[in-house]
Amino acid sequence: MLSAMVFIGLLILANGFFVAMEMSLVTARRTRLKIKAKGGDSRATQVLAFQDQPGDFLATVQIGITLVGTAASAIGGAGIVQILSPFIARVQGLAPYSDSLALALVIITIAYLTLVFGELVPKRLALRNAEGIAMAFTSPLRILSRLTNLPMRTLSFSTDAVLKLIGSTAIQHPSTSPEEIELLAKQGVAEGVIQSVEEELISGVFDYTERNVRDVMTPRTAVVAFNLDIPTLEALRLAKQTGYSRFPVYRDSLDHVVGYVHVKDMIWAQGDTLHQHTRVAHFIPSGASLPGAFNLLAKTGGHLAIVLDEHGGTHGLLTLEDLLEEIVGEIEDEHSPIAEQIEHKTEGEWVFAGTTPVSEVGELLGIDFPSKGIYTTLAGFIFASLGKIPEPGDKTSQYGYVFSVMKMDRLSIASIHVQRS
Repeated sequence: MLSAMVFIGLLILANGFFVAMEMSLVTARRTRLKIKAKGGDSRATQVLAFQDQPGDFLATVQIGITLVGTAASAIGGAGIVQILSPFIARVQGLAPYSDSLALALVIITIAYLTLVFGELVPKRLALRNAEGIAMAFTSPLRILSRLTNLPMRTLSFSTDAVLKLIGSTAIQHPSTSPEEIELLAKQGVAEGVIQSVEEELISGVFDYTERNVRDVMTPRTAVVAFNLDIPTLEALRLAKQTGYSRFPVYRDSLDHVVGYVHVKDMIWAQGDTLHQHTRVAHFIPSGASLPGAFNLLAKTGGHLAIVLDEHGGTHGLLTLEDLLEEIVGEIEDEHSPIAEQIEHKTEGEWVFAGTTPVSEVGELLGIDFPSKGIYTTLAGFIFASLGKIPEPGDKTSQYGYVFSVMKMDRLSIASIHVQRS
């Protein structure tokens, strides 16, 4: 009896070996394996080869699991039952049922031990270190594949035939979605693998690819530009008041931009006009993607582009800084004016500039503004909500807050008071 129990124990451990092998090969991440393979680890290369032909290694592993399970059942039923049955028969009243009880006891015991040591524990171990265990099993699996080549090929052929009948034959490795990458980044922060700032950069990159120029540009009404015929010294004086370093230059109106001027070109001016200092400007449609705009500025070496509307008029201004801020966050330097767009008055009460992006307002207040809305600023949200040119005191209640127009700058909303309802 002892030898039979030891043999069954070994078979259960063998079952666990095959289960761990299968689980690790199925769950091992190809990205990690490719990194190891590029580093010269031949075992990782072999695991990738097995994953490219899952039918072969699954058939090999399944042959092992089936043989082990069959052997354990046969030995348990034929050997241990015969040994246990006489002992059970000695118990008064159980003699007529001794064989059945012995069989039930053997089945329950083997099933329990198989589930714990032959299934659950190996699977847990494989999930904790899938790549390491998969690489450790490459040599045994290669040997088993050779030993079981004929039945393995037969099983693979039969499986492929059935899959072909139901119209599923191609092996597909699903591509990783942006959402999955962002989730992995968040998990990396939780596990201490990457810093939170790195996770923010990753999220910023995906947001960056989904947005277009009109979402981040400086709107026409906020663009500081100079007439081509203005004296350079006058332009320099005005430029110093703004704190900006580059300015569009136009002829007649802002819809006819002829270039741009840099402050450093005007510093040594001696009574001339901007004609002598205007540089070539680049133009881009408002619906262009941010990556496309970045490529334009990168290829041309420019730092700004004039954004055009569908009619060819000036819609706004886009700078290289605007594009970078979408990934790394707000950039402030000694040449950038610091616009105080948000003022926290009291608990549940704020004052926002009309030009504050709704994305920032939503993040601060916990509001999920439409990502594909017709507005990108809080002023645009007010315009869309009221459906008219607002006046100071006009209000709209949405998302659990009351939005009140505080101040107008001609037809533009200068400031907005927001209070929790």
